[in-house]
Formats: sequence, C-alpha cells, structure tokens
Amino acid sequence: MQVITKQLRRLKRDKRGISTVITVMLSLVLLVVIVGNVFISSYQMNQVDTEKMQENLNITHITQAGASTWFTAQQEFTVNVGTYTGTYSGTQAAGDFDFETFTESTGQTLFAHRETVTIGAANYYRLLDSAADNSGQTVDVSMSSTGRNLIAKSVYSLQGVLALPASTWTMYYRAWQDSASTATLTRSPSTCSGNWENPQNAYSNDASYANSPTKDQTETYGGYGYSIPAGAQITQVRVRLDAFCADNDYLQLRVSADGGSGWLSTTSVYLSTTEGTHWVDVTSWTSWTPANLNGGSLQTQVVHKKSGGADSVSLDWIPVEVTYSIGAATGHISADLKVITSDGSTRATLATNVASSSSLTTSPATLSATYSFEGYAVVNQTDFLEVDYFVDVSVASTVNAHLRIDDQALAESDQTRITGISSSSSYNLNLQNSFRIDLESYPLDDADGLELLLRYNASSISERWLIKAYNWVSQRFSDVGFNSTIGTQPQTAGSWYTYALSISGDWANYVDADGTVLLQLHDGSIGATQTSIGVDFLGVRIMVGATSIGLRNASPISVHIMALWITNQNDHVRYDVNVFLNAGESTTYVFGEDITVPAGDYMVKAVTERGNIAVNSTNWQS
Repeated sequence: MQVITKQLRRLKRDKRGISTVITVMLSLVLLVVIVGNVFISSYQMNQVDTEKMQENLNITHITQAGASTWFTAQQEFTVNVGTYTGTYSGTQAAGDFDFETFTESTGQTLFAHRETVTIGAANYYRLLDSAADNSGQTVDVSMSSTGRNLIAKSVYSLQGVLALPASTWTMYYRAWQDSASTATLTRSPSTCSGNWENPQNAYSNDASYANSPTKDQTETYGGYGYSIPAGAQITQVRVRLDAFCADNDYLQLRVSADGGSGWLSTTSVYLSTTEGTHWVDVTSWTSWTPANLNGGSLQTQVVHKKSGGADSVSLDWIPVEVTYSIGAATGHISADLKVITSDGSTRATLATNVASSSSLTTSPATLSATYSFEGYAVVNQTDFLEVDYFVDVSVASTVNAHLRIDDQALAESDQTRITGISSSSSYNLNLQNSFRIDLESYPLDDADGLELLLRYNASSISERWLIKAYNWVSQRFSDVGFNSTIGTQPQTAGSWYTYALSISGDWANYVDADGTVLLQLHDGSIGATQTSIGVDFLGVRIMVGATSIGLRNASPISVHIMALWITNQNDHVRYDVNVFLNAGESTTYVFGEDITVPAGDYMVKAVTERGNIAVNSTNWQS
C-alpha cells in the first residue's frame, strides 16, 4: 500500500513539470512570432521610406489655354536695307516710351530669285529686294556658237516706283563654264549593201556571222549614228573586225568619209581559222571632223580576198570607235536692260550689252561689272524692269555656261544681284530678327497657332508695312497661312498704331526645331519719300488650345500620381488623377474642362501615392 502511494505522489510531481515545460515552450513561440512581426513591419516601413526617398517627380511646365507670353528680340536686328538708331531692347515692351527707329535708305539691291512670273507669253525669273531664300537653281546655256547667247530673263515690278534715277549699278553674276573633256564612243552599223550572205549579222557582237563563200565579194556598212558636237577635236578613229576564215583567206578594209563617194585608203586584215578581234587605226587616213563622221558620212567596206585553197570568210562585228575632245570655250556675262508692259511688249530699251564681266572660269565664281545707268521716269506702275543675262562667247566649244541664282547657302556677297539700283529719290527698308519660343514651357504639341504683334509709328503715310515669317520647310520668307497679307498703312504720320497677325494654316512650318521664329519687316515698295518707322514692340506668341502640365519622373522607380492641387491665396482645390510614370518617363497631362486655372499667382502640386509632392509656382494673366 505504501509503495502505491509513493508512485502516485511521484506521478503528480512529474505532471507539474511537464506543464511547466509546455508553458515555457509556448511562451518562446509567442515571443518569436512577435519579434518576427516587428521585424517584418520594420522592414516594410523602411522599404516604403526608401522608395519614398528615391521618388523624384518634377513639374516641367504648365501651358495655359489661350496664349503664351510674348517672346521678343534678344539681339540686334539685321538691317538688310536701311539704317537704325537705338537698340533692340526698345522693341521688347509696348508703351514704355522706349523704341528703336529704322530709316529707309538708297542703294537698293535686287537679288535674282528662282520664282517665276508669266508676262505675256514669256516666263521670267523674279528680281526681289530680299536675299536668296531657296536652295538655288542653276541656269545653263550652250557655248557652241560665238556671239551673245541668252541664259536668263528676270523682271522687277515697278509698282509704287516713280523713277529709276541715274546711278552706278553693279551687276554680280555667280557663274562658271564647263571644262574641256575627252570622250570615246563606239558605234555599230545599221545599214549594209553588197553580196555577202546574212550581212546584217555583223551589226552586233553575238556570234552570228555575215558570210562570204566566194572570193572578191564586197559588203558595205553604214548608218553608224554618230552625232559628235561641232567644234570637237577628233583624236582617233579605229575600225574593229571580229572575223575568221576557213583556211588563210583575208579581208581588205576600206573607209569612206563622204558617204561612199570616195574611199580613203585600203588595208589588208589577215585572219585565222578561229575568230579574232582586229583593230585598224584609220586616224591618219584623213583629217577627221565631226562632219565626216556624223550622219551618213562614215562608211566601211570589206572585200573577201583568197590566199589559199578555201573560199570562206565570216564576219561577226564591224564597229567604229571614235575618240574626241571638247576644248575650252571663252566667254563672259553681260546684260540687257529694258522696261516692258504688263502684256510683255517693250516700252523702252534702256541698255544693250552692258556690265560685261571678266571671262568665265571652270570653277563657280562671283563676277562683277558696273554700268552707269542714265535714269528712267516710270510711265506706268504696272510696268516691269527687265534684266536679261547673256553669255558672250568669243571662242566656241561644245560646253555649257552656268548662272546660279537664289542660293541661300551662298553669302549675300556671292549671290547673283544688282546693287545701287536706286538713288536719293527712291528709298527702301528691309530688316529681320529671330524670336525664340520657350518650348519647354510651351510645347508645340499643345499649340494651335502663332500670333504676331507690331506697335509702330511712321514719319510718312506713304508706305505700307509688311511682315513675313521664315518658312523652315520651303526655306523662304512667306505669309502663307497669315490671316492678312495686305500689311498696315498709317493714317497719320507720327501716331502709334498696332498691327496684329495670326497664323493658323501650316503655322508649325514657321517654328524651327529649337523654337526660333524668324520675322522680316519691310516696306511695300521703293518710294520717293524717305520714311522712318519707330518700332515700340515686335513679338511672337503661340496660341494654346488646352491647359496642360508637364510631368517628368526623374527617379529610378515608377511613380503613381494620384492628385493635383491648384492653390492660390483664396482657394485650395484638389483634383483626383490617375497617372503612372515609369522610371525616367515624361508625359504631358491635359487638363479636362473640370479643372480651371485661376488668374494671377497660383501653385500646382502633384501628389504621389507614396506621399511625395512636386510643386510649380507660376502666374497666369487671363
């Protein structure tokens, strides 16, 4: 009994120990779980903090619906014709009593352009008061005959011109001529007569043969089709015979330079039993000229001669090879001047064969000559001044002369032009400058057009003022797509006027890749009154159809933009958005109609899912 009692007491003690062990083990497990959760939570929080610190979102620009700010000149104007006082800074703000003055001057320069006009039944190139604005055109004329050869006709409208006073004109010609050359031509016959079998088989090198089975048979070939330029120097003439015989027969070759009326000489060509090529140089047989080679003059004749026991000769081909050279010509450029009416008839001949240049060379060069113009009173302002360019050839050759016009790649000093064409009683003004649009703030993808604004006064009401922009596609100044092309003319001398233009059609062609817009301001015509124009403001801006915001993710991780805030001192408005940007990605977010931008100072904030905020402060003048 005592033994049983002891065992029961021991079991009770052991049960308490097991419970204690189990309790300790469960506590340890619980501790591990808690520590693990704390560690994971800490890791996740650190990862969020790290990604938030890595996030780098920028607002690159805000483009407002309506119009951009005005972009004005940032450098001095280029005055092509005229003079100026003041500086370009005077044109940057309107109504500040600071302006730049430009004054018409004399000594008009007219440039030859590739644009054409039809007057009567004739086409003419245009003479314009602006430098070349195109990729250029080369006009050619042959120098194959001596004397004056017309190369180009050009005209200048006398609309608005009262007179062309006496002055010294300087004519500049961008011109050159071809150099001497050598050519070798081989021609086959196309006609034949005689008593050979299949004689036409000798027209080409094709292993088809003309045959003579009997001695002393003759075949004559002609129709070689040469058309060598007159004046060419013949340096070599050779006849080729591709032929063979059955044994040791041979051919006699004769050549005529007068269509077969006479034969120059005779030579023997000995053959083998396999086809061979035999060249016979006949250069020394006569004094060869283009005339006795061209047309039907050149003929060849073969006669079958027997020298053995067999009677058979086969001829595969009988061409003629001619080598000739074209020598250098000598000539220069000169001009004729006249006035023509609107139907093309001549009203007055002003000068003939004047302003003769030095001799042409084989490399492009700008040649010049002067002419003392005696003056002309304009009879009708619908008339045209016509300038005709001639190449005066003293030594002829079959080469061409060339005149280059309207090449903007050339400096103005190298362009075909006329200077000094007006005097103190005729005045002109032409100026230009560049205006750079801030494309980062106003991307062209958001734009709908351009606006131009000029604020000016003029010392005379006689002039009309025109604005053109440089078209970077057509590479010329143009007003295509402008809402108005008639210009502006003041009603009162000295009063201030505002001239506004808009460009909608193909407007992007007037903006270069870097945002440059090149404007040209000029008067409408050469006038008799010297006029000054004060420019108080000249600027360009773009029209924008929708408000947009530029966003750029400069971080190495993706960004989720969830909200835009637009705030000023009165309002704080939040707009929900949903924009994802990958690492390094940029986008333009176009505002919907539900998002409005306040006038005056305001701030735009872009808020990301991680809680970062990009800020842009700006001012919008409505």
